[in-house]
Amino acid sequence: MAAAALESRLGYRFRRPELLEQALTHRSFAADNNERLEFIGDGLLGCAIAEELFQRFPQLAEGRLTRFRSELVRRERLAAIAESLELRPELRLGTGVHVTPAILANTVEALFGAIFIDGGYEAGRAAVATAYGELLAALDPRAELKDHKSRLQELLQAQGRKPPQYRLTGKQGPDNDLRFEVSCLIAELSLETYGSGASLQKAQQQAAKAMLEKLAA
Repeated sequence: MAAAALESRLGYRFRRPELLEQALTHRSFAADNNERLEFIGDGLLGCAIAEELFQRFPQLAEGRLTRFRSELVRRERLAAIAESLELRPELRLGTGVHVTPAILANTVEALFGAIFIDGGYEAGRAAVATAYGELLAALDPRAELKDHKSRLQELLQAQGRKPPQYRLTGKQGPDNDLRFEVSCLIAELSLETYGSGASLQKAQQQAAKAMLEKLAA
């Protein structure tokens, strides 16, 4: 494991290198894995992002801050951060286990948790701020933060149409990486789109996004 290079990308040097190794260890590889570190890292991440947003945007109300935080801590963002940290070759996985967005996202949370255990909250918060630097800098408080479902419903209301119907069409994958599949139907227009996600809500959002794109085409 190229620990020094990874520590450089994280902006943190471990006093207990075994914590870094544990954070990179999937449960398929060893019993001493990163799940507990992931648990505490998830809590640290939410708190650190909330603090960053609170400091950066004193004019924003609680609802807007919550939406920003939700956008920043979702699985896809964490998986992208894992790629920017070049984590794939550092992961310790069992034989035959393939890298998934869930594994990447969980590992990033475990790394934040390991830093918290090794160096305390300030070290963990600084690591989060470093990893999220570009994403935080790109945030625009004037941007429209309505989710896809809200935007679609408002569009249909403005057209005098009924709200869309969402239906669960299936579930795929193992319990630790379950994907929900959902359809979005506008019966009046005979239009139907599909979405998938790690939760029912995320799958609905993806289906709504696809419908907005179809209506805009």
